[in-house]
Amino acid sequence: MPCLDTAEPYYLSQRRGDPEFKRYLKVVMRYASYIYPDSDSDPVAVLDKLIARYGVLIPSVVYKRARELAAKGQSMLSGRRAKTVAAAVLKIALDEVMVNSNPSNAVFKEVCRKLRVSEQAVNEVVKKIVESRILQ
Repeated sequence: MPCLDTAEPYYLSQRRGDPEFKRYLKVVMRYASYIYPDSDSDPVAVLDKLIARYGVLIPSVVYKRARELAAKGQSMLSGRRAKTVAAAVLKIALDEVMVNSNPSNAVFKEVCRKLRVSEQAVNEVVKKIVESRILQ
């Protein structure tokens, strides 16, 4: 950032609507979005991050199905937290793929703990997804 002779940041001393500052800010924000992508608003990105950290926990078949469901239902579930939606589609995918419910429940509880979401909130989102019939 450019400075004045007094070592004061130049842009801070300008008026609020300075077009040069706006250009500078846009450039900084554009590069910051590449360095720090906003995964808080994208359930698919949350799933990718979860698999990158805990890939052993979730089978690849379940991950692919959950990612597909997250892409389908993203527009309908836009007002909810991405972590809750990611856990919900992961639960649906686990229930579809795994026949026995005991390992499915154990994996689901572990995922909720890792993402720091409540199981009750996830179950409510699962009900909304099932009622909306976006699975077909």
